[in-house]
Amino acid sequence: MRDASVAEPPAAAPPVAAASAIGVHAATAHRDTRRRDADERPLGLVRDVLVVVVAIIGAATVLWLAAAAVFGLHLTVLATGSMSPGMPPGTLVVTRSTPATQLKVGDVVTVPRELDGKPVTHRIVQLSAGPNANERDLRLKGDANTAEDTATYIVGPHTPRRIASVPGIGRGLLWLQRPIVAIVSGLVVAAIVAWALWPASGGRGSGGSRRRGSGARRSADRGTSVTSPAQHQA
Repeated sequence: MRDASVAEPPAAAPPVAAASAIGVHAATAHRDTRRRDADERPLGLVRDVLVVVVAIIGAATVLWLAAAAVFGLHLTVLATGSMSPGMPPGTLVVTRSTPATQLKVGDVVTVPRELDGKPVTHRIVQLSAGPNANERDLRLKGDANTAEDTATYIVGPHTPRRIASVPGIGRGLLWLQRPIVAIVSGLVVAAIVAWALWPASGGRGSGGSRRRGSGARRSADRGTSVTSPAQHQA
């Protein structure tokens, strides 16, 4: 005689359905992560380029300051055309401090005017002994001028002598030295540095999504391996 009170074991559909839902969720999260990464890639490239540019400018500035301190280098921008055509207005002139005893006719030097102290960058056309042994009296003339300068310049052991000149660059340097331009440039550089150092929320979100997706896939794998009680009883 059969016992009618014995119930059949429940079906094992819920674990399989849950595993399927988790797998779908993991695939959707992975697809969303890839789409978000693709959207953020152009901004990351722009940020990297800006950081590299700022780094190059900063390194060049540090190298120039170090070279200027070690070798006595100076920068001068020509405001007039007295040294044209070789050095027109806006030319950036790089000079190096040179003892007066090493100067010679034909050198281009930068000396202060006696009246107002403004720098004059002209070529030496005549050189003679100065009041002291380490000084020289110079007669200068601009390449574009028809006559020599009226004043005689007395120079000492630290006379700026030209070692290089680049036409046109001086105008940009003068523009960068304007107060408003310097302030805006400093703010832009600070913003780029802050952007570079700011934590990438997209990266954390992407990583979190990937971790959640991986966990979901592992859960799905575990879910699909569950066997039903009916199978055990069989």
